[in-house]
Amino acid sequence: MVCGREVDWGSFEAFIQALKNARVEEVEGGIIYHSPSIGEFRTGWDIAPAVGGQPLKLNGYPLYDSPWAHADFGSGEMAIHYGDELYEIWFNQ
Repeated sequence: MVCGREVDWGSFEAFIQALKNARVEEVEGGIIYHSPSIGEFRTGWDIAPAVGGQPLKLNGYPLYDSPWAHADFGSGEMAIHYGDELYEIWFNQ
């Protein structure tokens, strides 16, 4: 998925044209997508995903993390905050 804003691209048409011009190629059993916004994205069945040569973190981060909600990835638990109120959801019980 690719998202864009007018402030970054100037127009919707320019955004679409940049995506149309982006190269996708197969190299050594992997795929390289030359993203117009983030650069080279490389991945494959046996290739760890990376952007610009830097591996992407695939775990060990929160599923949600904001002033209003937090859930650790894979925990099955979520905490929702509204003012002084707290609502907890346990999907794993």
